[in-house]
Amino acid sequence: MKIAFLANCLEPGRDGVGDYTRTLAAACEELGHETACFALRDPFAPEGDQRRFTGAIDDPAQSERLIAELKAFAPDRVSLQFVPYGLHPKGLPTRLPAFLRACAAAGPWRWQVMFHEIWIGCKLGSPLKERLVGAVQRRIIARSLGVIQPVVHTHAEPYRVLLSKLRYTVKSLPLFCNVPMETGTAEDDLYSFLNTHELGITPENRKDFYLGGLFGTLHPEWPPQPLLNALRKAAREQGRRIAVIHFGGIGPGKELWEGLMRLNDEHLALFERGRMDAPDASRLINTLDFGLTSSPRSLIQKSSSAVTLLAHGLPVIVNRDEVHYPGVPRELPLNDTQLIPFTDKLPDNFFRLPKAAPDTRILPVARKFLSDIE
Repeated sequence: MKIAFLANCLEPGRDGVGDYTRTLAAACEELGHETACFALRDPFAPEGDQRRFTGAIDDPAQSERLIAELKAFAPDRVSLQFVPYGLHPKGLPTRLPAFLRACAAAGPWRWQVMFHEIWIGCKLGSPLKERLVGAVQRRIIARSLGVIQPVVHTHAEPYRVLLSKLRYTVKSLPLFCNVPMETGTAEDDLYSFLNTHELGITPENRKDFYLGGLFGTLHPEWPPQPLLNALRKAAREQGRRIAVIHFGGIGPGKELWEGLMRLNDEHLALFERGRMDAPDASRLINTLDFGLTSSPRSLIQKSSSAVTLLAHGLPVIVNRDEVHYPGVPRELPLNDTQLIPFTDKLPDNFFRLPKAAPDTRILPVARKFLSDIE
């Protein structure tokens, strides 16, 4: 089977959905299929690249060139990786239905759409402005699906429920780890970084420390308390010191994290490592004891950063549960034994939380994807 993937951006390390797309395509290749990836709105597109465009939806000339490339590849299936704000700066890709109609007229291709995001304003308590924008986004999505009649996938259960109301059967497709997984650790590099900040960790006293990590975008809605107080109390009672390192692009939560770092003491210290190459990030995760996530419990299935920590075998604490959706149970199960729910206290075995065997999870997901679109 020949599969064409359409994503907004394909620059490695610059777009999570782009990384997802390239990884899924590579897994499909490994399973014996032929793939080609195309970027629709890629600000990093090299000049002259025949498969990466800066505005293929809105620019008629670029649309024609992209459709010509698709026809030349002659796919059996076309997979659209949908993120509204990736396809348009205001999240309103109004020309998407017309673009898809032109694509559908160019070849007898069957379609699949992966919804990494849906419309905004759909969670309970959303402000009026978000609901109004979301209504327009929802209409664009409905019109787009009507043009191509695709197989529909999404990661998160709330999205599956809401998309199903558009009268489509929506299949769940789990996330996998986008980061190539290394086997070694980053002890020397990490200890050197931490000791620059006077932590005092060495291979000899490593057992006196418990190291946690928070990877990627820090959502500013993330509530640091009472979690940090619980970590500080646990460290004091056990005679240990806990350090939590944020690494990767921190995004809009940078000010929040920097404010929390000013509260470091002898029991709990927070650090910011910054962006890292993928192999270095993987080795750092292998050095940690546990992970944190700033994603809400209801959307943990779509958190690539949480999945990356889980795939490396870490137990991951989930302490955010304020995001809920109409028609979706508030107590969604955490379908992974390594996800640790936190309300007001840590589990009694916190310092003994086991690591799982590392697993990228990619091949089972790729097999399900291929089975669903055949």
